[in-house]
Amino acid sequence: MVQPTLPTFESSDLKEAFQETLSANLKALEALSGNNLASALNCLLSSQSQIKTSISLGLADDKSVILTINSAAQDSRRQPMSLAKKFIAQNLQNSPKLTNIWLFGLSSPATVKAALGFLARRAPRAQLTAYEPNIEVVLAFLGSLDFSDYLAKGRLRIVQSSDLSSFPPPKNSPILIKHPPSARRESISLAGLERFLFGARKLVLDPIGSPSILIVPPYSGGSEYMGASLARAAKDLRLRCKLINWPYQLRAAAQRLIHIPDALMAKELFAASAALVAREALVFSPSIMLALAQAPLDASGIGQIRQMAPKTLLAFWFVEDFQRFGYVNEVAPAYDMFFHIQGDLLAEKILKWGLDRAWYLPAATDESVFRPGPIDPLYGAKVSLMGAGYPNRRHLLLQVAEHFEQKSISGRDFKIFGSGWEKAPELLTSHLFEGGRRVSQAECVSIYRSSAINLNIHSGNGDSFDTIGAFVNPRTFEVASCGGFQIVDQRDLLSDLFPKSNLAAIDNPKDLIPMIEEYLAAPEKRAFMAKEARKTVLSQHTYRHRLEAILKWASF
Repeated sequence: MVQPTLPTFESSDLKEAFQETLSANLKALEALSGNNLASALNCLLSSQSQIKTSISLGLADDKSVILTINSAAQDSRRQPMSLAKKFIAQNLQNSPKLTNIWLFGLSSPATVKAALGFLARRAPRAQLTAYEPNIEVVLAFLGSLDFSDYLAKGRLRIVQSSDLSSFPPPKNSPILIKHPPSARRESISLAGLERFLFGARKLVLDPIGSPSILIVPPYSGGSEYMGASLARAAKDLRLRCKLINWPYQLRAAAQRLIHIPDALMAKELFAASAALVAREALVFSPSIMLALAQAPLDASGIGQIRQMAPKTLLAFWFVEDFQRFGYVNEVAPAYDMFFHIQGDLLAEKILKWGLDRAWYLPAATDESVFRPGPIDPLYGAKVSLMGAGYPNRRHLLLQVAEHFEQKSISGRDFKIFGSGWEKAPELLTSHLFEGGRRVSQAECVSIYRSSAINLNIHSGNGDSFDTIGAFVNPRTFEVASCGGFQIVDQRDLLSDLFPKSNLAAIDNPKDLIPMIEEYLAAPEKRAFMAKEARKTVLSQHTYRHRLEAILKWASF
């Protein structure tokens, strides 16, 4: 038979004391009218389910009870009570009014005891509201020390996330004490509590009256180039800007993880990345930190940065498909601002994440990089596709290769650039550029300039055009910026971004070959459409435009 849900203990004496202390604290909670916490805890105790969080109770050298959660000690084993008193004094001693005190996290009984002791001396009528999102931690806390007198007299109030909806907005300026291990453990919940207590973080300008920005790119990939483009846009706008330049050691470790997955190494890599960004944020003190898709920051790391840079708006620009990249579910709620490329498709998710500052922000182009220039025969072709070998591209391009084969047209007139084509049939691989290696950003520019027709097929896992993602990929803007002509699969959001006269949009795979033939035979029409598309991106879709939009929304 499964035993009732309980933490583990370093000694039998601790276990016996836990039962008695828990009983006293639960009795005090049950006596309070309108308090649902006691019922929830009793349900947890009687559920006979295994505890989901690994929690153990032990004793420090000063006999204080300390909690260890998921192998992480929540207090020092050396004099935790003394350290807790210093911590509380640092947070409260300079506060003129002690009327609305909140503590985030109940995994340190010493911190709660120190806070209550401080308030008893300085503000005897003050109430301490302790917020702990994990009910199993609440249970362990209530069995660690006897707080029944404080609970009964209303000096200590324990709340969880479900309670906040019934709380009126704070009238007085709240003071929030953040227990550091709890803040790291529950960074998303901390972000939610901060929004409840203080509202959304506001844009803080530099002394000269201008916003500043810290850009956090991924280690590699398309969003890495985006970081450099945004930094150039910030310079054009005369903003103080810093772009994180990841050290070689972190980049090398990330590359190793691609080939040899290691959960512990990945955790250490994310921790090192967050520590680096937090240090940069502390020194640089930006108005906004803008993280890009695949930036190596998990929810815990974002929480660490939030603590180190309390005045910085934390923003995330997710230029990927949320249906394929599930990591966004963990990190998005930890940010103050969220930008995405999927329009209304993300509305339900955004509501679920509790984000009230989220906006649709399409991809863009860096016109200083993606610009017209000379045709390079090495990259030139009548028809080309630049991109990874997703299943739908393999299937759709096979008919293009077969068409060229039947017409006995040179393979040089149909080229495929990019990696990930190992599963492609031999007929397709014969058109791969240099065996299907990765191509650089500079090479992409040459491809877009030098191809008569750029096939821009959005990636998908089926055998046809993708109809799920809804977003318009960055390549659409970059080809246009280079003055290249493109045939692009129709997207719901495409017509909002480009007039029909700019692009050849296609919604039926059966029309692909006829459309290729039509436009190969109409070079003047291609040139006109490409010229119009370039006008559109330069006037509406550069990274400067996107950064101006971010700053505008951040200023609300």
